[in-house]
Amino acid sequence: MREGMWEKHIEGFKKTMKDRFDEMKHSLANNNYFEINIPDGGFYFWIKLKENISAKVIYLKCIERNVSIVPGSIFFSNKTDDSHIRLSYASCEVDNIRKGILTIEEVIKDIEEAGNSEYIPIV
Repeated sequence: MREGMWEKHIEGFKKTMKDRFDEMKHSLANNNYFEINIPDGGFYFWIKLKENISAKVIYLKCIERNVSIVPGSIFFSNKTDDSHIRLSYASCEVDNIRKGILTIEEVIKDIEEAGNSEYIPIV
């Protein structure tokens, strides 16, 4: 502490978190699937899904693709809101943030396409 090493560590940490924040903000911008809430603090973004897409379904599909998200219902006492997800950038490298957002968008696109396809049974 006397040698000021913690100050260097804090400055490096602030830069790392800013880079991660900027990447997540940039990666989430300009999409057709959700609205983002730019945080005033913390290390996460809240995402509001558009349409009737279930956060729980996205969560399960993302886990299959090795991307971890959190359905917003975990944070609500009524547990009925299924239209939000929370994304943390605290422990993700910049490249993984970019890949993770692309995976989330692919999952949502796949869900939309599956929901919009007409089921025709072959009998």
